[in-house]
Amino acid sequence: MIEFLHLIFNGANAIPTGLLLFIVLYWIIVIMGFLGTDFLDIDIDVEADLDADAEVEGSTSSSGDVSFLNNVLLFFNLGRMPLMIWLSFLVIPLWFINVNVTGFLGIENFFLGLLIFFPTLIACLFIAKFLTWPFMKFFQRIDKEGKKKEIIGKVGVVMLSADH
Repeated sequence: MIEFLHLIFNGANAIPTGLLLFIVLYWIIVIMGFLGTDFLDIDIDVEADLDADAEVEGSTSSSGDVSFLNNVLLFFNLGRMPLMIWLSFLVIPLWFINVNVTGFLGIENFFLGLLIFFPTLIACLFIAKFLTWPFMKFFQRIDKEGKKKEIIGKVGVVMLSADH
């Protein structure tokens, strides 16, 4: 067990382990939010008064074209499903592959770990695309149902009574 902890927290696996801990912490918070805090019996009273004024100045011109980046993100199903679900499907294989490769090769150095991390990240982008494909169809169906429907110029039936 000590060897495993040393392996996952050494310099070569610091980034994937940090990402995995972030994902696990996020899902724990989501589950706690779903269950509610009533079962913990915690009573916290916090009051805050905050007044803020801000002005934002900037140009509305688009100096850089981001359509290429948008197309890349859509290719990997990122714009079609929630970010944290997609990130979960990216980080879990990334951590598993990176820990196994660095453990097999005996790499403990952070910079040598980066040489393993970046190709693994690119490979895991394609793995995440494959793993999120069924969920993408589900979220697209939800998105179609949630969009506002154009009713101007359409014929409809009034379901309410027309009393004075």
